[in-house]
Amino acid sequence: MKYIAVILFVSVISTFTAFSQVKAEKLSVASLPPLQKVLDFAAINSPIVKEQEAMNEHFGETEKITHKLWMDKVFMDLGAQRANNGAVLNVNNNISESEFNSLSFQNLNSLRLGVAVRLSLYDGFARKNLIKQAQFRKIASEQHTQYLKQEVKFRIIETYKDAQLAYKLLSIKADKKYALFIQKEMAEKEFQQSQIHISELSRVTELSSNAYAEFEQASNNYEKLYLQLEILIGVPLSSLK
Repeated sequence: MKYIAVILFVSVISTFTAFSQVKAEKLSVASLPPLQKVLDFAAINSPIVKEQEAMNEHFGETEKITHKLWMDKVFMDLGAQRANNGAVLNVNNNISESEFNSLSFQNLNSLRLGVAVRLSLYDGFARKNLIKQAQFRKIASEQHTQYLKQEVKFRIIETYKDAQLAYKLLSIKADKKYALFIQKEMAEKEFQQSQIHISELSRVTELSSNAYAEFEQASNNYEKLYLQLEILIGVPLSSLK
């Protein structure tokens, strides 16, 4: 009798030790940081918002270029030439004594400067429309940025709430899994001692397997929502804790 009691005591201790090891799996699941901190970081680091802000810069530069399009039709020609001054002596052997040979000086320095402007009727009449078009694109881009900021905020809150619910469900599934884990371990011990029928062991084993499958599905759902939040804010959630 004492021998049986010792065996049962050792079995219970080993079961609770295994339970503690399995229970640790639940603690390894990453928890969520505060919602407000997630929203603050998303306002700065969200890839969706940053992409749209880059488009704002693009349209801003396009507007500046549109104002300067007329310069594309202006051409400047500038040139210079330099040479040493020289003297040229013209000698004529046929001249009389009263006449003299000629001596001339030459300066070969020169400078050339020219400006040419060519404007089409389209450039003249459509320039204002092009500028307005660029301005409207910039305004539309800025308005879309504000919309995207609100859209990202809504998606983050929605995903965060879903992740919170998924975490609670995961905790419930974990408790069920751990409880049935103990029941399964005890049932196996009782079956080895011929205290229960194999049908009862099969029933408990099936319940434990179903609980394990439900736990894995809940864990997978939570991890996907956790990853979606990281994609939305653009930084790992672990860096916000």
